[in-house]
Amino acid sequence: MRFKLDTIYTDELPVAFGCVSQKRLAQTLRDGRAAAFLVFEHLLGRFSDLKRNRDPDYPRDCIAKGDYVFQVRMVTANGTALNPHKQNGTRRKFDKLEYQNARQLLDGFLLVDVTAAPRITYAFVPENDVPRDAKYSYADARGLINSAPWNGKRLPDELTDC
Repeated sequence: MRFKLDTIYTDELPVAFGCVSQKRLAQTLRDGRAAAFLVFEHLLGRFSDLKRNRDPDYPRDCIAKGDYVFQVRMVTANGTALNPHKQNGTRRKFDKLEYQNARQLLDGFLLVDVTAAPRITYAFVPENDVPRDAKYSYADARGLINSAPWNGKRLPDELTDC
């Protein structure tokens, strides 16, 4: 299947891991840090035209579709942070210049709502549609996902036709 940048997707992830209950796994997947690796691998496996971006100039959690690169970010009950991973977490500092430079490299974000895991909802959001704030509440981040395909901006033909 090919990834369409003008579509909101919802997937039900199969959750099973040894003798860990499905309820406990679902709770774990609602933590963006725990879900990120599995969701990232799910996206690469589900869509044949998405590739892991290996360019060292970009943040490590980027997916490429042709020449377009977008960052994959989890949306949890606490919202999401779009600053570089090394700036997220306790005792880490926010570097505004580094954040702005990283944003200039990106064509957009793939925002993934994991609050209902194992059901995930995700959409591509063009970089220009995402305000320059580094952190978003759940409602704001979910609003970006919900409005992505109908934001009134036409995607370039090479993104919608592939």
